[in-house]
This record gives sequence, structure tokens and C-alpha cells, in this order.
Amino acid sequence: MTNHELKARYETAVQSINDQRNRASAQSYAAGASILAGDTPRTKAWAIWAERFCISFFMLLPSIMLTIYVL
Repeated sequence: MTNHELKARYETAVQSINDQRNRASAQSYAAGASILAGDTPRTKAWAIWAERFCISFFMLLPSIMLTIYVL
């Protein structure tokens, strides 16, 4: 295999990787945009519930760990 063929294969592989990365970025952007576009009372209620759940869980976690440590 000549250097020219190797260089062509390398450039093709790099282009393929860049295309895959761009597609993944576009999908992530579209997903984020759809979440923002769907800013309904239902999504707001879900976000509030998730926030409260996380706060209560992470406040409860140290007390559980302390209880286990003391036992």
C-alpha cells in the first residue's frame, strides 16, 4: 500500500469520525431544543418534583450514612 492510499484511508476515517460527532451533536441539540419547546405545566411540574426528590435524597443520605457508621 502506498503512502497516497494510506493518506486517503486516513482522511476518509477522520471525515467519518467527524461526521459521526456532528450527527451526535445535532441530535443532542435537537433533544435540548425539544425540551425547551415543550415548556408546559407538565414539564415544569416534573422538573419541580425531580428537584425536590434530589434535594430530599441528598439531605437524607448523610443521616443514613451516619446511622450506619454509629451502628
